[in-house]
Amino acid sequence: MFPAVGEEAWREAVFGLAWRTHGGSGLGLDLPSVLELPIAFRDWLLERVATQRQREANALRRTPTG
Repeated sequence: MFPAVGEEAWREAVFGLAWRTHGGSGLGLDLPSVLELPIAFRDWLLERVATQRQREANALRRTPTG
């Protein structure tokens, strides 16, 4: 009924959704919110966060320093 999720993968997923980087980039969900997420949506959020972080990093690299 539910996909198999290893303990380490689950911990990394919770960390990825709850951790907020310096400067506030990231979702910063609280633990109860993460635990209530359906696994498929949790995985989508993790992929989307990774995409957004990459976009932000690319934008920073393109920004001229002055």
